[in-house]
Amino acid sequence: MPWFEGPSLLDYLEKIPVNDAASFGPLRFPVQYVIRPDASFRGFAGRIASGVLRTGTDVVAMPSGLKTKVKSIVSFEGEKEQAGPGGSVTLTLEDEIDISRGDMLVAEEELPAVGNEFRAKLVWMHADKLDLHKNYLLKHTTRSVRGRVIQIHYRVDMNTLEKGQAEELEMNDIAEVEIKTALPLFFDPYRQNRTTGSFILIDPASNATVAAGIIEHGINWGTALRSAAGAQRRGRSTKEERQARFGHPAAAVWVNGSAHIAELIERTLFDEGWHVQLVGPDDLAPSEFAIAAKAYHLAGMVVVFSAPAGEREAEEAVRNAFGRGSFLTAWPYPHEEDADAAARIASKLRQWRDTQEQHHRRDSKGD
Repeated sequence: MPWFEGPSLLDYLEKIPVNDAASFGPLRFPVQYVIRPDASFRGFAGRIASGVLRTGTDVVAMPSGLKTKVKSIVSFEGEKEQAGPGGSVTLTLEDEIDISRGDMLVAEEELPAVGNEFRAKLVWMHADKLDLHKNYLLKHTTRSVRGRVIQIHYRVDMNTLEKGQAEELEMNDIAEVEIKTALPLFFDPYRQNRTTGSFILIDPASNATVAAGIIEHGINWGTALRSAAGAQRRGRSTKEERQARFGHPAAAVWVNGSAHIAELIERTLFDEGWHVQLVGPDDLAPSEFAIAAKAYHLAGMVVVFSAPAGEREAEEAVRNAFGRGSFLTAWPYPHEEDADAAARIASKLRQWRDTQEQHHRRDSKGD
């Protein structure tokens, strides 16, 4: 183009001023690996997502909320006085505190959001459709947790860029969704921090990356941890904590009819990420049902019982252990195929779980 007198594209791109926003952002150091070659050295390796680390810097360890100082910064070239975004370094701390992979060191005066529910923009990248009933692995910085897309707010029409309602997502669909994770994440909105504001979803069965997402903002329903200082839990785990981790409270399903139906139900729920256990007709003696049911209930499990013939006392013992609101009796319809019966009963369980989740959110808001 002889009429063009400007620079070449490469020359232009090389001279564009670039503001390193990450250098001025709050300190975020996701811990990738704990290095302990011997008793005299304990370091925490990772890549600085944003901010600048200096020796003597005050930091807070997430999720424990414990405070300490950076004692030294070690890299392949030796010790450094400071390191910036993108730097892969190993830190030693002045205090012996418990930190592991997936934890994060942050600036005390600029804490990230902490929560297990958030809105996100999601790009679906797999031939298999999004399953709203399924638990996926959500990888965020160095932390991997179980999570589920609980709602699709809208899907973007790629031809008109208009927002429309959607019940499912297919390959290359872009949507705004609501995600709930079993454990809290430490995040910033993507517009503030590209590293702590992004994530991927992985199918736990195939290990395939199925989606990539960016976090818009957190949702506070009272189930998320409110600050680093409040993150440290003491004492035994509670029923509410187990429900938040597993995505459902404890329940029992007493399946009458073919044992194969109970097996199909258990496999369906297990593949979706439920904390589920199958108890076959020969797995327990009649006298053991009451004790086993109480143990399963305390563990927060959903238990699928393939009902032994004529064991009314065992059924009543399980009902008493779980409570009538968490006990479901299931029968196949006449002439119904086992697979159809299992799918129907599993669908009823999902409805029960969603109802329990709504009650949990409402109670949390009330708190």
